[in-house]
Amino acid sequence: MLKLFKPYFYIFWFNLKESRYYLQRSFFLAVIWLIRLSILFWFYVQLFSLKNNQINDTNLQTALTSMAIYTVFMGIVARNLFREINTDIQTGNLEFFLNKPVNYLGFKISKILGGQFLTFIIQLLGVIILVYFFTGLSEQIFNLKWLLWFALTFVLGNILLFGIYSIIGLMAIYL
Repeated sequence: MLKLFKPYFYIFWFNLKESRYYLQRSFFLAVIWLIRLSILFWFYVQLFSLKNNQINDTNLQTALTSMAIYTVFMGIVARNLFREINTDIQTGNLEFFLNKPVNYLGFKISKILGGQFLTFIIQLLGVIILVYFFTGLSEQIFNLKWLLWFALTFVLGNILLFGIYSIIGLMAIYL
């Protein structure tokens, strides 16, 4: 079973090592995301302060935490999968990959995950700091059951996200 994932781990590892050379770019992208998110958080704090920290049975902490989780999900940048598949189809590289004994989608997903991993980690740490600064970390985040559900949701959500973008990207073959 592990032999099946070994080539994809190497692809992930190679792209992770390659992304080290673009560490300044990764840091810059993460900082831009965090600045945008902190401006959005500030607007939400102002909006919730006008409504006594409760809008439609949602408090400020829940709203900011859900936006932070969304930001963590979007840190993976699965949209690049669609773009890369489209580029391979338009340039004819798809035929090259389909003749090789490796799964094309597995290769592309491993490449994207490896290339975006450092940016994702920087964003994750920054989002945790922002949520702590604006709302304080609740006991819920340190609850083991909540963390396990979050990890499961994160993994399954990204599998679904990569599946959707794969289908969208491969639809170009049939159009």
